[in-house]
Amino acid sequence: MEKTVSSIQSSGKCVLCGMCKSVCPTKAIELVPNTKSGFYEVKLNSSACVSCGLCLSACPMAEDVRPSEDTLGEYSEIMLCHSANPYVRHSASSGGVINSLIRCLIENNLIDSVLTVRENISSYFDTEVTVINKDNYTELLDNPRAFASRYVSVPVLEALDKCAGRTAVVGTPCQIKALSKYEKSKNVFKIAFACSGAVSFCASEIIKKRLAEDTYHIFYRGEGWPGFNTLTNGSNKIEALHSKSTFERMYSSELFKNSACRFCPSHFAENSDLTLFDFWNESEMQSEREGNSVCVIRTGRGKTLTDLALKNNYIEFVKSISEEEALKTQASPLKKKHNRPYEKMPLKLYYLACGFIFKTRLYRILPLKAYSILCKLLAKLSRKV
Repeated sequence: MEKTVSSIQSSGKCVLCGMCKSVCPTKAIELVPNTKSGFYEVKLNSSACVSCGLCLSACPMAEDVRPSEDTLGEYSEIMLCHSANPYVRHSASSGGVINSLIRCLIENNLIDSVLTVRENISSYFDTEVTVINKDNYTELLDNPRAFASRYVSVPVLEALDKCAGRTAVVGTPCQIKALSKYEKSKNVFKIAFACSGAVSFCASEIIKKRLAEDTYHIFYRGEGWPGFNTLTNGSNKIEALHSKSTFERMYSSELFKNSACRFCPSHFAENSDLTLFDFWNESEMQSEREGNSVCVIRTGRGKTLTDLALKNNYIEFVKSISEEEALKTQASPLKKKHNRPYEKMPLKLYYLACGFIFKTRLYRILPLKAYSILCKLLAKLSRKV
């Protein structure tokens, strides 16, 4: 039986979480940027591999698990909240809650280092994995938008060994699941955000080439809620409201989505201490301009952190949320998780066509308005499943 992540790659189910690299005892695994696909790719040095099986045992996609009907998982309470710092709330994503929780962890010595992502204009992906600790955590206050949502597939867990002492990770459901599977990382403090799938950086490249230049770098959210997609180059700025932007249409069309993410059963990261996500509530979308996050508190230490953050004015409580309300705001991605539409006609044909367009890079000649058409087609086909 295959004992390495090569079997996951060959099955098309690699979600590029990066855990395989961190657990490999012989450093036989590397994750290398592929500028043609806009994703990282896993490289296995077979001569260094000792077939110990650790990479496969820690892989979140090593078994095919269907999502349960109890999609939210176990929790003690659900609340709507936002950062108590107006600048952080406005500049970061979805009310800046994760930014404020990281600062609370570091400043109160609950954690020594936090693994997360931030923008980096010198990187091909405009994004880098970074470790936040006592030496640099003030950057979260100084430049909160740099830590706002990054719609790029980054193997966060490959940098796990760069964290010292008590560690926290901010990650996607697949990354949180990988941490939970590996014995040595089970005690890592896990802050998750709901995820509908990883996106190729090729989508961002197209936006930059069509609307600006390669020298511009991209922010996907921030500057209020639901935030703005912004291309910047010094004092030059091009921006559009996220929910009405071309990038959002490219994202929602799923043409640039990692197809492996369609096999991922988790949306809410049930193995986390805290799960956060946007409150896509109808009245909220009409009235809210600065941003709030739904925070699902799952564990005792998750409760300890949120209580401390509320008491010491890192975050502000808005109201309690019912499970029904929380699930309703994530209805569309949950339907896809449960129904697996990529397995059924006619949506199967849509996804096959997307795969062909992406692999042959025909998207380079698609007009930007085509993504709005694809979104409408996908919505129409989804209603039939």
